[in-house]
Amino acid sequence: MALRQQTLDLGTKPLGRLLIKLSIPGMVSFLAMMLYNVVDTFWVSRLGTSAIAALTVVFPYQMINVALGAGSGIGVSSLTSRLFGAKDTRAANLVAGQVYFLAIVLGLLTLAVGVFLTDPVLYLFGVRADFLHLSHIYLFIVAFGAPMRYFIMMSNNLARGSGDTLTPMYVALGTAAFNAILDPFLIFGWGPFPELGVAGAALATVVMQAIGAAFYLIYLPTKRSPYRIRLGAMLPRWGVIYDIYRVGFPAFLMMLIGSIVIVFYNQFLRPFGTVAIAAYGLLFRIVQLFLMPIVGMSQGLMPIVGYNFGARNLTRMWAGVRIASIYATVVTGTAQLLLLTLAVPLVAVFSRSTDLLTTATYGIRVYSLALVFTGAQFMWITTLQGMGRGRDALILSMLRQVVFLVPLMWLFSHHFKLTGIWAAQPVSDVLAFMVTAIWIWQVSRRIGKSDTSREATAREHQDHVR
Repeated sequence: MALRQQTLDLGTKPLGRLLIKLSIPGMVSFLAMMLYNVVDTFWVSRLGTSAIAALTVVFPYQMINVALGAGSGIGVSSLTSRLFGAKDTRAANLVAGQVYFLAIVLGLLTLAVGVFLTDPVLYLFGVRADFLHLSHIYLFIVAFGAPMRYFIMMSNNLARGSGDTLTPMYVALGTAAFNAILDPFLIFGWGPFPELGVAGAALATVVMQAIGAAFYLIYLPTKRSPYRIRLGAMLPRWGVIYDIYRVGFPAFLMMLIGSIVIVFYNQFLRPFGTVAIAAYGLLFRIVQLFLMPIVGMSQGLMPIVGYNFGARNLTRMWAGVRIASIYATVVTGTAQLLLLTLAVPLVAVFSRSTDLLTTATYGIRVYSLALVFTGAQFMWITTLQGMGRGRDALILSMLRQVVFLVPLMWLFSHHFKLTGIWAAQPVSDVLAFMVTAIWIWQVSRRIGKSDTSREATAREHQDHVR
């Protein structure tokens, strides 16, 4: 099967325009996903501070789902883009077939945890007695969407690995819009629907995921898809799965660490009360909303790095990394400025509670003090993933989210109380930026910056999928 033009463009089109072309759909996709979370929080916030806290405590479980799905998807995207770069479409189709198998296995395991271990999971995540019941209801229901969430996320990355970033964007926009419309009907009982409260928000999420999964079940077997997936490719191929998780497992661990960090935040904030936990829930969603362009940009950079690394065009690959790093720094610098100046009206959208408004506003301003440094670091970690260096990416991600952050939270909370918990993040961001800059510089020197290093790179980079 001949490669499509959108795949060949990864190795030929001007990099600046190509990066923007690939990034904008990813930005829109992730913006839609975050808007779904923000809209969910907006409607649930009308039920009170305890309802916001309930969603905040369940959020690590959802983040673990995202970590499994996105980690697997990054492995799929990195591998398929490199295979397309090497013109090995047969192997790319085998990778696509594994998405079905992995979504079912991971989905059933995660579903079982959410349904049968609901309360132990919630206590682990920092729940308080005053909102345990609400958290239990929400977690029990959203658990049923796990298999569909995995299938959507991995299918999105199948498309991105071939250079198709528009299809994931349309799926994200459509499902997020549907969820935003359905939310208030199920939460407050508008029209013929029953008033379900927090349970309604969870049910709307599951329905949204069912629609997205149904789309890909219909789309992937058609000729409009860049893949040709046969039934035999859906059976487990352990060599293919190994290659997916050679990059995907470290990526999963990176995102799992993010979930664990949320748990640490909830535990450190627990002594400060329900308001502090709810404030972190708002803070996290607002800051992540402003960082969505960076996530989308990383999705645009990934296939560029993977394709050109697979094609041994290292000069073009590093040029793309430089452009992406500059763009990302501009974005995070702008986001930092906006968060510092607009914190009050942003929080006021969700709550009129004076205590919650004051706590969340101050938290956002301190938390985002070094946000400008995160853009380039994110692009450098994405570069390592695209090259198949998942272990390197994992180590660098751990520095920012665990190695530096958690000890700083513990130390600062003892000396500066709640302010110290917020301040740990910007200090961690600066330290991680410096280490990552040195690391990526050493990698670029080691593998070479031009095509003269092709032979050495080829020996280093061997795929096992055939």
